[in-house]
Amino acid sequence: MLEGPESHLIAVVGRQPSRSALRSTFEGAGYRVSEPPLGAVDPLAERAAAVVLDAGDAEATSVVEIEQVRARFEGTPLVVVADRASAHFYAELARLGIDEACIGPRETGCVLRVTARAIELSRLRDQVGRLQRELRARDETLSLRELERQAIARALARTKGSVEKAARLLGIGRATLYRRLGEGGYAPPEGSAE
Repeated sequence: MLEGPESHLIAVVGRQPSRSALRSTFEGAGYRVSEPPLGAVDPLAERAAAVVLDAGDAEATSVVEIEQVRARFEGTPLVVVADRASAHFYAELARLGIDEACIGPRETGCVLRVTARAIELSRLRDQVGRLQRELRARDETLSLRELERQAIARALARTKGSVEKAARLLGIGRATLYRRLGEGGYAPPEGSAE
């Protein structure tokens, strides 16, 4: 679940009149807001959880402007808010990999929902990337036999050596577990009958 908005900084970029409305929307919901000028470096905005670009009338916003914002805030979720948009504009958003868009009348709920979704999606992508890096670092490919040996060893440890309980835990028959124990080089637990 997404943490409270107060922990997130939102960078709002775009045309001045509508930026003020977006600023009010986010501040009213408890977000911290930065309004970085497009051409200047703003260290605070560089740490934003999301960037919201107000495209106003989408037809008046050039794709180049969106590309510049995407490049400047690379790696940060980008949400585009526009009053209306053509099919061409939607296609350009998809081509640019825009995380979320809210097209239509300025509904506060839509803007907040898509921004929260973009932040959560970014967080999930980061987690997946981190897990993928960890898996590559391990670079372990275990054989099916080795996986089976580990599962049997864990089941026997959990059941304190009871073959009957371990077999139930593994979802196999007791005779099958004894056979696997013999094939795997395990010594049958003491006091067990074959």
